[in-house]
Amino acid sequence: MVTHDVDKRDGLPFHFFKARYVVTNPVGYHLAYQDQRVIGVLAEALLAGEPLGQAYTQLPFEFVLEDGSKAYIYKKERQFDATALQHLSDAFVELYPAYREKFELTPDMIRALSNF
Repeated sequence: MVTHDVDKRDGLPFHFFKARYVVTNPVGYHLAYQDQRVIGVLAEALLAGEPLGQAYTQLPFEFVLEDGSKAYIYKKERQFDATALQHLSDAFVELYPAYREKFELTPDMIRALSNF
């Protein structure tokens, strides 16, 4: 499963929350950084292990890519914390205030995503 890649067009990638496994590092940007903040914010959360990243565990292996960078696989093992989801929503709305409707998670959405 791939994620959205043009923030202002695609909005929040809701299918990310349903994925059992995700791959990160390096983050692959093909547009200007300011137009692809979503994938970077999600990857940073996983790499740092907080706040959203706490639902994931990094598997004990890595893949060395052609350019020498390393890719990691994370497995979702816990439900998402509602506070972490709210924090993510707030961060995206702050990045893209003119596109609030594409990034804001409502309380009902947060409740639903907390059960994944």
